[in-house]
Amino acid sequence: MIYMQKEKVASIVEPTTKPDLHLSIISPKRSTSLVDSEVWFNESGATIGLRSGKAGNQVDYFNISKEDADFLYEQFE
Repeated sequence: MIYMQKEKVASIVEPTTKPDLHLSIISPKRSTSLVDSEVWFNESGATIGLRSGKAGNQVDYFNISKEDADFLYEQFE
């Protein structure tokens, strides 16, 4: 199992560009979304916007390292 170290971003201006990657994980048994996130790759790694809250309208942002971002990029290349 791969475990990525993420660091919550205290304050961020919402990205104005389209994400480089959109990740969704859906439960086949319940037909409900378990994970809904967007990823923006950058020089120092990546920023992940993870939707949360009951309506999914809150977005928490996290930074991941260059090494973890490279691994993620390779999986979906």
